[in-house]
Amino acid sequence: MANRDLKVIAGSTVLALILAVAAFFAPTSPIASSPTPTPTPTETVDPTVLTNLNDVFNPLVITEIKLDIPNKSKKVLENKTRDDYVPATFQIIVGDKSSPVMNVGIKIKGTTSRQAITSTYAYTSFKVKFNFGKGNKTQTLLGKKSITLNAMNQDSSKIHETFAYEAYRANGVPASKTGYAHLTLSKNIPKPDRGLYLVLESLDDEFLADNFLDITQHLYENNHNFNEIYPSQVGKNVKEDARFSVKEGWKATSNRNDLKAFAKGIQSSGKKLWDYLETNTDRDKLIMQFAVDNFTGGWDTYSGPLINNYHLRFS
Repeated sequence: MANRDLKVIAGSTVLALILAVAAFFAPTSPIASSPTPTPTPTETVDPTVLTNLNDVFNPLVITEIKLDIPNKSKKVLENKTRDDYVPATFQIIVGDKSSPVMNVGIKIKGTTSRQAITSTYAYTSFKVKFNFGKGNKTQTLLGKKSITLNAMNQDSSKIHETFAYEAYRANGVPASKTGYAHLTLSKNIPKPDRGLYLVLESLDDEFLADNFLDITQHLYENNHNFNEIYPSQVGKNVKEDARFSVKEGWKATSNRNDLKAFAKGIQSSGKKLWDYLETNTDRDKLIMQFAVDNFTGGWDTYSGPLINNYHLRFS
């Protein structure tokens, strides 16, 4: 298959042999014994510290997550139209292991499922950003700069996303890892026991590095329902736009030329469109993503009726 610009996001043991050589002649003078070396102290690992990211993204275990939200942050989160990060503290507990209490940024997530933090009939979904605030530029949760906490307001089964993401990965389409958590907010928030949440791996530079061998130029996310990829809707050369946001790559390449060219190229049909997709996308994965969308009943996807919740990656 030809080079593609767009990708879609659904020990060996070494045995050492020691040979002993026997001396045929005894030494004529005694050999001074070497001093016994001082043993190197081994570093003690605290068994109560969470060290494995797989424990976070394990759908067979329900972890505990605590979010402490100051009143100043609560005031912002009471307005569901606000999209800015506000300070909070975060801790995740898995059995007898836990992360440190971390200063993080949180914001409301979602479109049709978006809820203010004061809502108690449908709960708020959050984005959690670990490298947020002064002095936290390099802070991560076991290598992850961010995660999503999804209230699953539109999924009464609470398993649709986990099984759908697993289906994507099983068919060669990169997709987020998932886990589950019982979320507890601070007591200044109405109904602080928020129950079961989905813990979702964010599509960020760590995800891209783990799932793609080539360099990502841009990762776009649609942020509007019924968002078809038309040249008129690509937007200007800005990071944030009404229909598409540049999630990764803006600092290195501050334009939307790749998305503009792609939007123009797919305005065809039949063999011409098929050939364009062969040359400019990973067409096999694209088709497989649409197949999984259909198999899982993904109504809130690019190939579904809402044309929503999709990413475009350009290399």
